[in-house]
Formats: sequence, structure tokens, C-alpha cells
Amino acid sequence: MATNKGKVRRRKPGGKGKRRRLRGQALVQAAQAVLIRWSKLSPESHPINVSRLANKLGVTRQAIYGNKLIEKVGEYKAIQKKNFSPRGEGMSRRRTPAERLSLMQKENEDLKRIIDGWVERWAAVEYNTRMLGIDADKIFAPVPPPHRK
Repeated sequence: MATNKGKVRRRKPGGKGKRRRLRGQALVQAAQAVLIRWSKLSPESHPINVSRLANKLGVTRQAIYGNKLIEKVGEYKAIQKKNFSPRGEGMSRRRTPAERLSLMQKENEDLKRIIDGWVERWAAVEYNTRMLGIDADKIFAPVPPPHRK
């Protein structure tokens, strides 16, 4: 009878053993979770296709096809395309000229209000310099360059 004296069983580094592959409903749920997450990301960084999904889930492409997930891949690919297309429904629609004009007029009024605030501040500085007997032109005169010898 042979004994295993001196031999120690060791695990592979970096894991607790083999992970059981996803199958059936667990595979479908995991795939949908991944596809939902990817549909919110840019197609340049996270393109949606069967190969990438299979690699991410640790299964073969045949498992994706066998569980009829190819339709889901197509759906989420279309959602991602719609979300990131420049003319897609997910993006804002183009405004009419009247809407653009009213927005520009509102922005113009806001900028005028800001400028008026600065003009009031400038007038207060000039008034205070006059009241203190200081020449305002000397305060705002250019500063001579420093001596560098």
C-alpha cells in the first residue's frame, strides 16, 4: 500500500480552485448585467459583440448562441449606438431659430447685468479715491519694471 508521506497538496496560486462555468439562467442574467453596463459606455472603448461578451463571462461563443443571447446582443448594441450617435434620439434635438434667438437674448441680458455690476464697482473705486484725495490715474498707472541688477 502506497502512502503520500511528505507530499503536500497545494492549490494553484491566485485562486480557490476552478470556477464553475455559467450555464442556463445564470448565464443569461450575467450577460444582461454586462450588456446593460456596456450600453451606457462609449462604443469606442466598449464595443458590444459576441466575442467580447463571451470573453467577459468566461464562456464560449457557442454558449452565447445556444442560450439565444444573440438577439439581446443586437438590442443592446442598438441602444448603445442610439445613446452615442450625434443625431440620435438620446441627444438633444436641434433648436428652431426662434428658440436660439431667445436663448441668445437671455444670455446677452445676463452678460449685460454682469458688466453693470463691474461698472458699479469701478465707479465706487473712483469715488472713494476722490473722497480720500488720491489721484485715481496714479492708482491705475502701469507699474515700472523691477530693477534686476
